[in-house]
Amino acid sequence: MKKREKAEGDFNHLAGRLNTKVYQSPKGMVRVHVLWNDMLASMPFLTGKPLRVLDAGGGMGQISRKLAALGHNVVLCDISAEMLKIASACIKEESLDKRITLLHSSIADLHHHLEENSFDLITVHGVLEWMDNPEDALNGLLRFLSPEGHLSLLFFNVDRLILKCGIYGMFNSIKTGSYIKVDKKRKLTPTNPLNQYEVKTWIEERGMTIVSKAGIRIFYNLFKNKDEFKDRMQELQDVEYVYSRREPYASIAQHIHYVCRN
Repeated sequence: MKKREKAEGDFNHLAGRLNTKVYQSPKGMVRVHVLWNDMLASMPFLTGKPLRVLDAGGGMGQISRKLAALGHNVVLCDISAEMLKIASACIKEESLDKRITLLHSSIADLHHHLEENSFDLITVHGVLEWMDNPEDALNGLLRFLSPEGHLSLLFFNVDRLILKCGIYGMFNSIKTGSYIKVDKKRKLTPTNPLNQYEVKTWIEERGMTIVSKAGIRIFYNLFKNKDEFKDRMQELQDVEYVYSRREPYASIAQHIHYVCRN
């Protein structure tokens, strides 16, 4: 219990920084733009009949609101009350409160609130890489997915960190595997970046099929050139999306997006 409460406190503290430093910044805009367009391309049924969606660890609801605007019924759950507070304000402002239900809960406690096999789509974006046991968390979430349901999984890619360590000459970090610096400046970097091939194995062992793979945020901030793109956002988003499905670019992106189906 203490560990869970500490985790909630940490994310409550980060809510404001995530909102300003990530989602209102070019990197956040690129992430949401490419992710959302990849979801639409991978799951064309999103523009069809209303679905029941679980946005697990959905934070401030960027994706929940887009799904609700298409007519889907979304349960947005998050461990952080502060993030849900921000989400609630945005949901009301966009008049989507009839489509989105907010649930203050950790992923581990969802079984107290939700029925198994009850969602057509589960989205898990930027969540597993913050957990000590991401495979167990994923398996726990999949119990809520319907027999013919889909999973949209976005996670922080450890291969990107290895690449950047090599570019910046941080060879000892590569040797020791210490890619994450634990200090105040790195609080927005996930503590447990994931190996895409290991995650692929987890999914396939559950009997699921990977429909598509995309790399989210390939070029932005690879060479610390982020200031260059401030006035070129449309160009950046366009090129990021074009190369998101192409190798080797997809595999070295900051995030990997798998769309899977039961």
